[in-house]
Amino acid sequence: MAHLYERRKFPFPGDEEAVEGFIRSGGALGTTIGPKGFADANMDSDSMQKQLQSKKFEQEAQKLWFRMRSEVMQELQEKGFDIE
Repeated sequence: MAHLYERRKFPFPGDEEAVEGFIRSGGALGTTIGPKGFADANMDSDSMQKQLQSKKFEQEAQKLWFRMRSEVMQELQEKGFDIE
């Protein structure tokens, strides 16, 4: 998961122009380590959290489905059925 994060570079506090540009770009939000890419500005944190949970649920459901499918195929092969 470390490859999903990038290190943010903060400007020198005495350089007012660089600090203003940093704040304008949204660099002051969050921590010093944040996810790569940009979040949709129109989404609030609740809807983004729900979207991430939904995506995670779908991934887990798909993993479960593949695992169940492979177990059934293995059982059928053990009983002598030819499965492609």
